[in-house]
Amino acid sequence: VNGVLVDPSQRIVVYCELGLISTLAAATLKELGFDRAVALDGGFQAWRESNYPQE
Repeated sequence: VNGVLVDPSQRIVVYCELGLISTLAAATLKELGFDRAVALDGGFQAWRESNYPQE
């Protein structure tokens, strides 16, 4: 992560299908000093069900 993300104050949104793994990933990023890391609540499944755009 440190080799890819230069600014630890940058907002990072992580997601997975249901939001379980991404919650762990966001917590790990916070432990590494990326204080603005968050997980997409409900994962990509919730995103799709809300009819938000997808590419």
